[in-house]
Amino acid sequence: MTGVCNFIIIMRLQVHMARFLQQISGTHRARFRVPKDLRKLLKRGELVRTIDTADSHLAELVTLQTRVKALRLFRHLRAQGDGMSHDQVEQLVSHYMANVLDEVDAR
Repeated sequence: MTGVCNFIIIMRLQVHMARFLQQISGTHRARFRVPKDLRKLLKRGELVRTIDTADSHLAELVTLQTRVKALRLFRHLRAQGDGMSHDQVEQLVSHYMANVLDEVDAR
């Protein structure tokens, strides 16, 4: 039974990853939709991060890390975004997204 459960978990993860990770001409991109309630504040419908690796497994890990950072960013913006200027929001987005790549490069 454990083998079946692991298989189901792996299949669900692959389907989940397909929603966020794209490979176009050998370049991996992590793409995340901005929640509807934050689109006006962010002035965009999605966040995109290019992942500079040919290693698909590393790209998946970076995508998962980026997803977690994006969710944290969205939570932060919901809590404090109304009082921020557009420049402050853009700076915060850049910081969150760049921070993911710094963590990966440090490994």
